[in-house]
Amino acid sequence: GRFPRACRTRHSRTCRLQQGLRTRAPRGMSDASVDPSLLPQDADLLARVMRVKVTRAPPSVPHVMALADLAGELTSEQAASGGGDPLQRWVDMSQRRSLVDRAFISLLSQAPTNGEPAPILDRLAACFQRALDERRRLKGLKTGSPPEGSLDLVEYMLELCTSYSVMGLVNPELFPQPSEAAQQGPERLLVLLDVELGITSSGGPGLPSGFLMRLVDHAAAEGMIDELAGPILGRVHERAKAETILTNYTAPLRLLVTLLECKPVRTALVTHPHFMPTAAAPLPQLPPQLLALAASLPRPPAPGAPPNGRAYEESMLGPFLRPSGFPPESVTDMVQGGRVVETAAQALFSGVSKRTRAQVNSSLDTLRAGARTLAQGLEQAIKFLLKTKEVQPRVFDWLGGAIASNSERAKEWYIYGQGPGAGDLASLGFVYNLTFVLVKLCSPFVDPASPKVANIDGTFLLSSHRFDCSKDTKLCASEDALMHWLDPRNEDARARYMRHMASEARESGVAESDAGGGSERGEGSAEAVALGEQLHVSDSFGTISEFFFCALRALHVGVMPAFAKLGQLDQQHYRLHREVRRLRESSEDPSQLQQLEDEADKLAARRLCLEAHLNDPHFTGEALHVFILAMGWLLRLLAEGQGAAAGPPKLPDGGDAPPGGGVGTLPLPALPLQGSPPRVFACQPEHVLDDAVQFVKHMGRYDPAQLEGLTDQQLALILTFAVTFLGAPRFVRNPYLRAHLTEVLALFVPRKDESAATGYSHSRMQAVLAGHATARRWLAPYLMGFFV
Repeated sequence: GRFPRACRTRHSRTCRLQQGLRTRAPRGMSDASVDPSLLPQDADLLARVMRVKVTRAPPSVPHVMALADLAGELTSEQAASGGGDPLQRWVDMSQRRSLVDRAFISLLSQAPTNGEPAPILDRLAACFQRALDERRRLKGLKTGSPPEGSLDLVEYMLELCTSYSVMGLVNPELFPQPSEAAQQGPERLLVLLDVELGITSSGGPGLPSGFLMRLVDHAAAEGMIDELAGPILGRVHERAKAETILTNYTAPLRLLVTLLECKPVRTALVTHPHFMPTAAAPLPQLPPQLLALAASLPRPPAPGAPPNGRAYEESMLGPFLRPSGFPPESVTDMVQGGRVVETAAQALFSGVSKRTRAQVNSSLDTLRAGARTLAQGLEQAIKFLLKTKEVQPRVFDWLGGAIASNSERAKEWYIYGQGPGAGDLASLGFVYNLTFVLVKLCSPFVDPASPKVANIDGTFLLSSHRFDCSKDTKLCASEDALMHWLDPRNEDARARYMRHMASEARESGVAESDAGGGSERGEGSAEAVALGEQLHVSDSFGTISEFFFCALRALHVGVMPAFAKLGQLDQQHYRLHREVRRLRESSEDPSQLQQLEDEADKLAARRLCLEAHLNDPHFTGEALHVFILAMGWLLRLLAEGQGAAAGPPKLPDGGDAPPGGGVGTLPLPALPLQGSPPRVFACQPEHVLDDAVQFVKHMGRYDPAQLEGLTDQQLALILTFAVTFLGAPRFVRNPYLRAHLTEVLALFVPRKDESAATGYSHSRMQAVLAGHATARRWLAPYLMGFFV
C-alpha cells in the first residue's frame, strides 16, 4: 500500500533534519576504507535517482556525489551492532526508507565539490523526474519483476522530493543554495513554471509531470499552503499588472490557470488578504507627463468608503481582466504601474484614414484574437475556482461585487460623458472581459428549452443577495405594490397599495377588480389581493441562477452602455466627416482642415477600438444566446403564472407540439394575455427585457449575419417574444419599450432592394415570419392596437 509521510508536521521534519546535520560518525570506530553494506538494488536506486553513492571514496562515475558522512554513520552503526550479516538490517522496510531519508538529508546539506550548489528546488525537481523515469523502467521490465520493495522506495522518493521542496521554498535558508534562489523563496517555483510552460527558455529545468500537484498537496497537509502560495500568487498578480493587450498578457494568465489546477491554491487565493477588496482604491500617482491632467481626477475616496470599481480591478483577479483595446475613459485608465501605457488606438489604428481596408481588418482581427484568448484563459481560471465547493461563495461574492461597484456605468451620465468622473470605476476592458467570461459560463444551459432553465430563480433580483435593484424600474409593478407583496402584514404598505390601485382604476376607467395586478392569475378584487399571500424571496440560489443573473447584470452595467457610446461615436464621426468634406470642397482654411482631419482620425481610431470588441462575432454570439434565454425565461414566467390555462409546452413559434412532445418545446403563455401579471414577472427590473430588445436591434444594425446564423427555433422565439409583449400594455407598461419591439419585428419584414442597399438579406428571418403561428394569429391586431 501507500507509505505514510516521512514527517507529518513541519516541526518534526525540521527536527529530524537538524538531528541529521548534527550526527557524525565517531572517530576511531571503523576503518575509513570500509563502506557500509547496502542492498544492491537500493544502492543502484540511490545512484539512478539521487545520483549519490554511500561511500567515503570519491565516486568513479561522473555526476555522482559521495555521501561520506552518511557512509561513516552507517559503518559505525553496523560495527556497533555486534557483527552478523550486515544486510539483515535491511529486511525491515522502514530501515530502507530511513536510508533514503538520510540520503536526502546528507545530499541537501552538503555542497558539491565541483562548485556552488544548484537551487534546492531545481535539484529536487530533477530527482523527481529521475524517480518518475525509474518507476517507468521498473514497471516496464520485460524479464522478471522489479526487486522487492524497489517500487515502494521510488514512491517514497517522490514523496520526499516534494516534502523537502516545500521546506526549501518556505525556509530557503535551511539548505545551502545560491543567494539568488534563497532571496526568491517560494517564488523560485515560478522560474521553473515559466520554463515548463514555455514562457522562458532558461532559468531552470522545468517542472516534471505531477510535481506541482504533489508539492501543493503536501504543503496543504503540513499547514504551509499560505506560506507557499501567498508569495507566488502575489508575484503573478504583480506580473499581470504590468501587462497590456499589446504585450505578453497571456504569460501571467497561464501561470494563474496552472496554479489553480491545484485545489489548495484555489483556497489560498480566495483567502488571500487582497482577494476581496474592503475599501475604495486610492487615486494613482500620475507620472510627470500627465500632471497637467490632475484636475480631471475625481475626488479621493473618503476614509471607510466601500470598494469602488478600481478596487476590484486592483484586487488579486483584477489585473488579469484588464487587458483590452478599449480607449481610456479617464486619466486613471491611462496609467498602469506608474507609467503611461500605449493604447491600442495609437499602436494599431494611428493614421487610420491612410490605411487600406485590409490593414484595418488585420488590426481588428489582432484585437479580437487577443480578447478571445484572454476570455478562454479567464473562463478556465473561474471554472477551476468553482470546482471547489468551499471556494464558490467567495468567487460569487467577488463577481457580484465587481459588477455592483461599476453600476454607475448604466446611468445616463456615463453614456454622454456628463456628471461624475469615471475615475472611480474599473476600466471598460475589465467590465467587458468579465462579461465575456460570464456569458461563456452560461453556455451549458443557454438553450431556452433546456430543463435546466427551470432552476433559474425569479426572485434573485428581488433580493439583496448580489445586487441592489430596489431603485430599478420594474416591468409593471409599482413601488407600493412591491412593498406590499413582500410584506403583506405591513398595514402602512397595504394602505398605500390600496390607494395606488384605486387611483390606477380611476385613471384607466376600469373596475378596481381589474386594475390591481394582484393575484398570480388575475383573480379577485384589489381588496382580496391586498390580503393575499406574501411574495417569498429565496434565501439562497443555485449556480445556474448565479451565472444567469450575473451575466445579465454585467451586460446591463458594462456592455449595453458601451453599445450606446459606440452609437454616439458613430454620430460624431459622421458629423465630423461631413464637415471635413465641406472644407475640402470649399478650399477654406487649410490649417483648420488639417486639424479636423487629425481629429477625425483619432475619433475613427477610438471607434474602431470599440467596434473590435463590441462587434466581435464570438462575443456577440455568446451574448445573443444569453438574451434569447432571457426572452424564453420571461415567457416561461408568464406561462407558470397562467398555470393550467397556458396548456402544455409549445413549439417556439407558439404552435402546438406534436403528440408526445418534441425537440425544442418550452412553456409559453396562452394569448391574449389576460388578468394580472404574475408577481414574480411584474417585479423584474425593466432592463432584463429592454437589454434583450436593444441587443437584437444592435445586431440587426451592425451584424445582421449574427441573426441570420441563429436556428429557426431561436428566431421563432424572438418573434414570439416581440409579438407577445407588443400586445400586452399591462405587462410592459413602458410604451417606449414596446415601440422598440416594433423595431425588432421590422427585422423580420421583407424590404424592397434590401440586399442592394445593405449588402445583406434577412431571408431566413423572413421565412420564419411567414410560417410563424403566433404572428399569423396575433401580429396584425397587436400592431393595430399599438399604433391606432
